[in-house]
Amino acid sequence: MSEEKAEKKQDVGGLKQRAVIGNEPKYSGVMSEEERLLGLEKEYSGWDVYNNEAKKVDTELVKDWTSSLNFLLVFAAIFAAVLTAFIIESKKLLEQDPTSVMVDVMIFFTNNMANGTHTLYTPPEFEAKQSDIIVNCLFYASLSASLVAALASVVALQWVADYDAAITRGGSSPEDRAKRRQFRHAGVVWWKMGELIAALPLLLYFSVVLFFSGLILWMWNLNYIVGAVVASGLALAVLFYGCSTFIAVVCVSSPFRTPLSRWIYSLSNLPLELFYRIRKVGGGSQSPAPGQLRKQAFTAAYKREDQAVQEGMTLARDAMDWLASQINMSPDSYRRLLLLAGELPNLIPAPTFTSNEAAWYAMFDVLGMKYLAYTQVDDLSAEEIQGMATLQQCCMMPAVQKLVSPDPHVSYITSIEDINYWSQYCYAGKPALSPPSNRRPNHLFLLLRDTPRTAASSTLELEFIIRIAHWRNLDAKVSKVWEDVFASEKLLSTDFFNYCVTTFGSFCRLQNWYKWSKEYAEMYLSVTNTVIRIAARRGDLVAQSVEALIQTHEALVIGYGNPNMSGSTTPHLIRMFPYGKEIASDKGGAYELLPFLLATQLDSYSSVDKFRRAREVIAMLWLRPSNPITRDWDYLMQKNSAFAKETNLTMNWITQADRIPHIRDILRHLATAQAGEPRIGPLWRTTHLQEYNDPYFVEALETFDSLMKEDCTSADHLAMVSLICQDLQQKSKPDFTGYFTRQRLESISKLADPCLQVLATCARGIEHISPFMIPQACDFELKDSWDRIERFLLKEYPLTTSPAALQLQASLWPTFYGQREYYRNALDDPDCLMYLQRLFQYPVNCIGCLDGPGHLLFHILKAVTPRGFVPKNPALIPNSPPTRSHSLLLANSLNMNVFESINTKPHLLDLSPRSLKSSQHQLLTMAWNMSNPLQRKPANQLSELEQIILVVYDALQCRHEPASVLLLAPLAARLLELRELSLAQGKGSFARRESASTSAIEISKILLTNLGSQFIFGLGNSRMVSCARATGDIRPALGWQPPYLD
Repeated sequence: MSEEKAEKKQDVGGLKQRAVIGNEPKYSGVMSEEERLLGLEKEYSGWDVYNNEAKKVDTELVKDWTSSLNFLLVFAAIFAAVLTAFIIESKKLLEQDPTSVMVDVMIFFTNNMANGTHTLYTPPEFEAKQSDIIVNCLFYASLSASLVAALASVVALQWVADYDAAITRGGSSPEDRAKRRQFRHAGVVWWKMGELIAALPLLLYFSVVLFFSGLILWMWNLNYIVGAVVASGLALAVLFYGCSTFIAVVCVSSPFRTPLSRWIYSLSNLPLELFYRIRKVGGGSQSPAPGQLRKQAFTAAYKREDQAVQEGMTLARDAMDWLASQINMSPDSYRRLLLLAGELPNLIPAPTFTSNEAAWYAMFDVLGMKYLAYTQVDDLSAEEIQGMATLQQCCMMPAVQKLVSPDPHVSYITSIEDINYWSQYCYAGKPALSPPSNRRPNHLFLLLRDTPRTAASSTLELEFIIRIAHWRNLDAKVSKVWEDVFASEKLLSTDFFNYCVTTFGSFCRLQNWYKWSKEYAEMYLSVTNTVIRIAARRGDLVAQSVEALIQTHEALVIGYGNPNMSGSTTPHLIRMFPYGKEIASDKGGAYELLPFLLATQLDSYSSVDKFRRAREVIAMLWLRPSNPITRDWDYLMQKNSAFAKETNLTMNWITQADRIPHIRDILRHLATAQAGEPRIGPLWRTTHLQEYNDPYFVEALETFDSLMKEDCTSADHLAMVSLICQDLQQKSKPDFTGYFTRQRLESISKLADPCLQVLATCARGIEHISPFMIPQACDFELKDSWDRIERFLLKEYPLTTSPAALQLQASLWPTFYGQREYYRNALDDPDCLMYLQRLFQYPVNCIGCLDGPGHLLFHILKAVTPRGFVPKNPALIPNSPPTRSHSLLLANSLNMNVFESINTKPHLLDLSPRSLKSSQHQLLTMAWNMSNPLQRKPANQLSELEQIILVVYDALQCRHEPASVLLLAPLAARLLELRELSLAQGKGSFARRESASTSAIEISKILLTNLGSQFIFGLGNSRMVSCARATGDIRPALGWQPPYLD
């Protein structure tokens, strides 16, 4: 019973789409036509599958055995009849001939009468010849062998009939039938019934050999010539049988197989048994048992054909070639042809169609003709949709494309830039299609030309491929199909959507729309605007699709296409000024999204093309209808109607650019493109000697400041800061002579973003930097942007001595990601080191570090840690192990043997804490900086703690300084915290950990309880304020007064 199907139709974007219901996999017993003809049962369980498979195998096996035994009986009967005639004659050789006896008697009596004697006749004793006896033995042996073979065949037929009856006898259930069949089949395998039946022909072969042997001997005795002829016949028979047998042994594909050939092949593997026996005796690895080895050898002989079929790489391809040459090429055979085509993509290796090209060409022509004959493609069956998927997969194969593509002698325009390309051979839906001919292209080629060549991932995409193919081959190409396609864009894959946009654009950008009816042109323009909005929302359009979309919009707006609108070297804006004039009144239209689409593709272009495409983005931003700048289009069209790289215009697009859709994304892509391709040059200004040169710098700052106020990510902020920096670093730098008027300075003062304020002041002059512009640590939320400004300053003012530049660079130094490179260069470059010394004379507010004389050396040694440094062993902490830590270097100053090869050694010694031993505040600051990294990245905490204690111990030996007061309590707490970390880490010996722990506690108490009287001097007077002195465990009132007092 066929499975019932229900079709459910739903409207998706105006297209009726069918979803087949009821195709869920069930155990419904669905069978193929072949299985039904074999009398198989429906499959509801695994036992039904077993019974059906067993029935197919047993049916073939019984049929083979029966036919073989019947042929054997017929041959045995014919051979026995022939042999009987020879035996009748040969049997006479064993008896005395009566005729010769009568002759002997007559001769004897004649002699008696002539001699007159009356001697009695005594007949001689008869004795047959030895050769006659052998001949008869051979003949009778041959007859016996043939009769035994016939008898065995009859018995074997009874075996086969009994087996057939047993396996077909029904059981109470499928499981019971399966068990019964397996029981009988196991007996057949165990008793080797198949091998015995296969050996029966050998008896007949043996019988034939005996017969020919006796016949040759008999004839040789009678006449050696006749014997030689018979021997020659036997020799030919043996040669024929032997050659055919051995050919089957050597070549598995030979059709001359006999049971003997399989046995010979098995016997040839028996030497392996001897080899394994020798290995086993010699203590080799384990080998199979002799009986198992013989079984494996026979199995290999029996299965080697299957193995050869599996290894035959071209068998599947040859089978398909044979089928293509045999099948009927007509529309009535469409389903069979489609099944054949469906196997082609799965063939390995891929077919080449060289051996049977005409048949394949005709087959694809018939398959393509079916779909071209449709007059309506809105309501197709699931089978027809699946057929299109098969044809689509075939056409993606290079061999099929080459086969169905038009030959050079066929009149077909292949250039997609020719306007006649889209109107040739368009006869879809016509009732009579021409038969296969060499004067027109293949119907499959016509069907699938310009359709999405992608593996469709859904039924919807397959339906759209059919509809697009039908649209492509119509004379009147209406936009309805494209409206349906793009209305369902949420259900389309990225590749399919891109291919649809490219095909749609390739058609539209070449048409002379002024020749079309206004209604059709407006419909296509409406579809184009829809696609632009969809593409901006999806964000997965590729460069080729964007190019086609831009050129399509231009052609539809202007009213005519241009055949030169293609290629990577051709501008997208062929007629820029006419285009701008036509869209001037379309404010808020889809055009505003085109610059964004093109900007997103800048990274995909090569370095050469990126320059032109970036300039085109700028031109499109300038052309936008919402641009507040007044443009005289008639004058511009007289001057230059095309966009070229030599075009130099004062394109003020930056004014009010914050109103452009997706402007932040556009700026981000432009910044990346300009950084990678310096030839792009300025983005919002042009330099031309004969034209007014306006940097539009303040306009850019105002636009960017507006964009940075709301919903601005750090990446967008960095992009806008990078654009300003890159504009100031152009080879053709902006000329700010007389630019910064009072009005512009007021505009700059109103900027809310500090990064823009700093860059504006840098453009005006670094000397105009005021203290309130210097960013503080709290301003470093946009660290990437400040890092970009710092890189700009370091490039504009390298190794500077300017106080204003140094102060600004020092304030931004903590945000600079390239610090480590400068620190490393400081070891070899004295100029770099001296620059860093000048830089660190100003406040450098590193997070977690205190500024001071040892600050620079701390970072240098942290970035480049020398190897092989052995610290001193002060008495406070004995047995300090060797280490490579920068903290040890700071604690013990510089080891003279470590930096012998460093060019800046004298300068580093000047930075060393050794020269600062007399300053308590400097040593305590060094200890604080040494302890800070240990909290974020624990290393060998015990060794670090020991060295910090040494530095603090040395600091306490120095004269008290008022600046040290605020460091004492936090440093004491930090030492106790590091003590806990070192104990938890568990490195070093127990005695060493205890010693370091005790020293940390003692030093902490000293810091908190033994400060003494400190004198604090005010900056504005000479009054002295005394801090309370600690006694016992009572801490001093450190918070009473600040260390520096006004």
